[in-house]
Amino acid sequence: MKAVILVGAALTLLMTFDNFRRTKLLLFEYPVLILLATLGMMLMDLGGQPHRALSRTRADVAGALRRRRLQRATTYARANPASNISCLARSPRA
Repeated sequence: MKAVILVGAALTLLMTFDNFRRTKLLLFEYPVLILLATLGMMLMDLGGQPHRALSRTRADVAGALRRRRLQRATTYARANPASNISCLARSPRA
């Protein structure tokens, strides 16, 4: 999305420079205005991305907790071979 914003800003500047030169209205304020508008659009585009990247569903969190719990149980079972941990001693169902 940022590429689209930057290309749009560049095209806007390229299309308007010729017209401003002919009418002798080429002022310093116009490119600054386009620059600030482009920065604002890029900030608004960035505003939604961290939320999407950091959002997790309940299933993702539950799966991570399940994997962590199983890893701890496996580590404990390897350290204490005489222990009986029922979650690791699953027998296949007949």
